[in-house]
Amino acid sequence: MFLYLLSWISSFLLVAVCVFSLAAGIYQLAELVEEYTVTAKKIIVVLFWISAAGMVGAFLFEGFPLSAFLCGGASHICYFIILGSFPFISMMSPAFLASIALLFLNHYLLLSHFETVWYPFSEIIAYVVISVWMVPFALFISLSANDYVLPTMTSPTSAQPPPTSGHGGRSSNKRAGVKALMDSLLTYLPTAKKHF
Repeated sequence: MFLYLLSWISSFLLVAVCVFSLAAGIYQLAELVEEYTVTAKKIIVVLFWISAAGMVGAFLFEGFPLSAFLCGGASHICYFIILGSFPFISMMSPAFLASIALLFLNHYLLLSHFETVWYPFSEIIAYVVISVWMVPFALFISLSANDYVLPTMTSPTSAQPPPTSGHGGRSSNKRAGVKALMDSLLTYLPTAKKHF
């Protein structure tokens, strides 16, 4: 009984460490995307083409359904439109909203297909990670990148005046994306105070 209880405690601790490590890694990736937006866009474009190739290969060689292929193709068109204005990603743009809806629809179509046709679990995960999740995850991480890019003449927000908070014309410090979420969660963690 003692070892059974100990195994549950160690399992909980292992899951907690994995979640914390994943959160720290995502935070670091968000920091890198904010600092190197041009390189991040190049990497996301490469991921886009890898994802599209995986989708086409699954359709041609594995007999994936046409509906899932067309849905994935439509979502890739939305991703391509979103990448056109990268790092300025508007979460209320039609392409962004359509890509989210198509992502959920693609999951439904693929789950329906995997219920009828048996594939090993590793192959299902490989397809879903590479062809369905990779580009949306990269775009999700880069949502906070447009908060720190200097406006230029080609940016969508260059014609707008700087946002004000209504307190004497000071600019608001509003942030969006993964980094803002992680920063708000980090405020609840204990900190070590250094005394000199």
